[in-house]
Amino acid sequence: MNVLIFSHKSDIDGMGSVILSKIAFSKVTYDLCESKTLEEEFNKYLENETIYDYDLVFITDLTIRDKFAKEIAKLKKLKNKIFIFDHHRFTLEDVKENYDFLTIKVQDNLGLCSGTSLFYDYLIQNNYLSKDNKLWYEFKEIVRKYDTWEWKTIYNDTLPRDLTLLYNTLDNESFIELMVKKLQENKAKFKFNKFEKMLINSRKIKVEEKIKFALDNLYYKEFKGEKVVIAIATYDFRNDIADYLRDIKVDATLIAIVSPDYNTISFRTISNTLVANDIAKYFKGRGNTRAAGGIIERADIEKMLDSIFEK
Repeated sequence: MNVLIFSHKSDIDGMGSVILSKIAFSKVTYDLCESKTLEEEFNKYLENETIYDYDLVFITDLTIRDKFAKEIAKLKKLKNKIFIFDHHRFTLEDVKENYDFLTIKVQDNLGLCSGTSLFYDYLIQNNYLSKDNKLWYEFKEIVRKYDTWEWKTIYNDTLPRDLTLLYNTLDNESFIELMVKKLQENKAKFKFNKFEKMLINSRKIKVEEKIKFALDNLYYKEFKGEKVVIAIATYDFRNDIADYLRDIKVDATLIAIVSPDYNTISFRTISNTLVANDIAKYFKGRGNTRAAGGIIERADIEKMLDSIFEK
């Protein structure tokens, strides 16, 4: 079966669906993108009509806008072969109608959902993967726990964090191929080998260096009645620094990580009553309850920090 999958390019949840698809199907083409570029990427396949060459088309771990969902519903040639799996609170709020091709679920009986967990359920229900394979199920849960932060808030399980550290040492393609090979091995448990552990430990050292820099350069602002702590970090260290700031109980209700390399601002909540997605809306962004992101167009970081929350 020939499959096309669009997925998030910047975290292990985006990678997770691609990895499972390469195990489930004989031929897979994947297009890694951000939510803001999804429609542009999708339309490229639509305009040259190559999208009709695929037996199935999937979109996973990318937030979907109501307008985009309406446009897909009009594509009669894609009926019954396009499926979208979205776990973001933004999509639940923005998409106004129910569509057969769109699964939006924020939470289920296991806890908070991820793009990978929703896609895994689809593959199991349609017999593309065997539910008897415990390694695939464990991988799905590792990804879900990290993406929803339940690895820390509920399970106190460092394996999801270590998998993310490993991911951050590799490029996307290398990580995908490594995990596909790992998941096709006849093993009962998900474990790291010596080389993978070395990569994880080297990443931990870099994380410590980035955290030290962030702590030496924190900014505090008031925004919409919330006390915000702002740190500067490259995009792939945003979660590490946010996690550390939560652990030390920094005096704020919201963490904002400014990443000049991606021109983004990532929000992570400290207060249990604050919704990160609500804050991200002010920055043309979207996301979930505890984590969301937005866009910063200013190139001058110093001027940006002076004015970013003066809205």
